[in-house]
Amino acid sequence: MQKILVARPIFPDVIERLEQYFEVDWNNGDALAPDALAARLADKDGALTAGDPIGAATLAAAPRLRVVSNMAVGYNNFDMHAFDAQTQLQRLSKQLQLTPDQQASAWEIGRRF
Repeated sequence: MQKILVARPIFPDVIERLEQYFEVDWNNGDALAPDALAARLADKDGALTAGDPIGAATLAAAPRLRVVSNMAVGYNNFDMHAFDAQTQLQRLSKQLQLTPDQQASAWEIGRRF
């Protein structure tokens, strides 16, 4: 079974759903320090983050990591050069998941009320 890290608090029903498909390591507390995040990602295939910085050292510490999804607006917490370098070197199947225009969508919904 593939292993994932959910790096931040999220609704428990989401965790229950994820546990149907993955072995889930859930950080249901404060943000992890960079070294703790890297340690928790060491044996993971995927990660759900929320603004957590992901750079070269974190990626190097997580050789199995294939997917990183950011549950936040933007992606300035990702070192895109590090992702590109890792993909070119060894992880051709790695994906970075982003939700473009999410903030604009929320603004549009709020404007209607």
